[in-house]
Amino acid sequence: RAVLAVAPDGRHAVIELEPDIYFVTTAGELLSTWHSEDSQLTQPTFSPDSQHIALKLAQKDSDGLSAIVFFSPAGQELSRVPVPPVDPAATQPAKP
Repeated sequence: RAVLAVAPDGRHAVIELEPDIYFVTTAGELLSTWHSEDSQLTQPTFSPDSQHIALKLAQKDSDGLSAIVFFSPAGQELSRVPVPPVDPAATQPAKP
């Protein structure tokens, strides 16, 4: 499965081609790649100003999301926001 996210300004793109992430310019220049044997980044989403990309980080040996990771358009990791585990027994469906 391949996912393409294009920056709102049209200058950069992120290609998710499991298990790798490619940071590219829309002119075709490869800026950076990301690969891990232990975790996977998914669902690249650009900020409205095209300056940041958020991706979900999941550990391959777990069922849940472990963090949201922020990158620059060139592929430099800027920060991580941990996502605490959720106990399914403590949740309930939304009421209409």
